[in-house]
Amino acid sequence: MKNNFATKKLIGYLVLPLAFFIITLLFLYCTFKPFVEIAANTWSAISGDRWSDDTEIYNDIFTDSTLLGYEGTVKASDITFPTFGTVYGKIEIFTNNTVYSMPLIFGDNNACLKVGAGHYIGSHFPGENSTILVSGHNTNFFNCLKYTKVGETIEITTNYGKYKYEITDISPKHKNDKTAYNLAAEKETLVLYTCYPFDVVGYKVNRYYVTATLITGPMIDPYN
Repeated sequence: MKNNFATKKLIGYLVLPLAFFIITLLFLYCTFKPFVEIAANTWSAISGDRWSDDTEIYNDIFTDSTLLGYEGTVKASDITFPTFGTVYGKIEIFTNNTVYSMPLIFGDNNACLKVGAGHYIGSHFPGENSTILVSGHNTNFFNCLKYTKVGETIEITTNYGKYKYEITDISPKHKNDKTAYNLAAEKETLVLYTCYPFDVVGYKVNRYYVTATLITGPMIDPYN
């Protein structure tokens, strides 16, 4: 009898308040999460990420002098591959009767996106015959994506070669929609994306994807 009374006391004084506390936290999280995300993303876009002390700040290895032009094969051993935060090429988007040119940086945090287009480090390099995933802010470098049309071209120039892609698809998708790209594809595809809609200020859950397939460019030989 005493044990039952002690158990009820424990439930009354410890378990129930704890459960109420957890439920309250969940309620507050669900209620205020969108506002917190808006504030965090707005601040992030304004201030940018700070670099850690052991990160090279925008090391630039790109020159217009390439090993190859638009054709041929290049040995992987002849390529200086970039580290995080390194400018290793440039992107040129041919649309709206204009050529929009910007640095291509290996890395896609806010610090990278403030100075160019950011190459997601989990995707592939031009010439590796797979998917290249590149992002940019729609308030600066990738604002031009709203003008792009199927059939137009995008070029990437690196130290080891030049690559031309033709736009084959343009589509807005939810940010978590993984059907927008396939990082394991065995076909060279360039995917550029930015936040969508373009003219909405604040947090956005959708992304604007511009997909292009390789027309010409040197392939990387990984075995040499």
